[in-house]
Amino acid sequence: MGNYENLRFLHRARVLAVRVHHLVSRLPPAERRRRGDQLIRAANSIRNNIVEGSTGTVPQFARFLAHAIASADEVQEQLLDLADVGLLSVKDADLLGEPAEIAAMITAFRKKILRSNEGK
Repeated sequence: MGNYENLRFLHRARVLAVRVHHLVSRLPPAERRRRGDQLIRAANSIRNNIVEGSTGTVPQFARFLAHAIASADEVQEQLLDLADVGLLSVKDADLLGEPAEIAAMITAFRKKILRSNEGK
């Protein structure tokens, strides 16, 4: 597929993963164990799926992008859950929309590459 490093949504996914890691490190120990590991794995999964899929064919890349979208949706839901129970600080409140924005960017890109591959 080419150079994935130029994908803006990959950069945003990397920043999100780092911020999620820092957020989890500030959670109470019990919540860090209960919620934190899965949240970190899901955040890392967004970018890992983008990178892993980028070396394949367009249909393969599209499948990995769908996995990245699902991971972004999971991160979004987990952040909302943290907010609902009062565990998301004001400092991290701006994270609430970021996974959804990344998912929207990936979705648009996925549609574009699938359209460009039609008839090939």
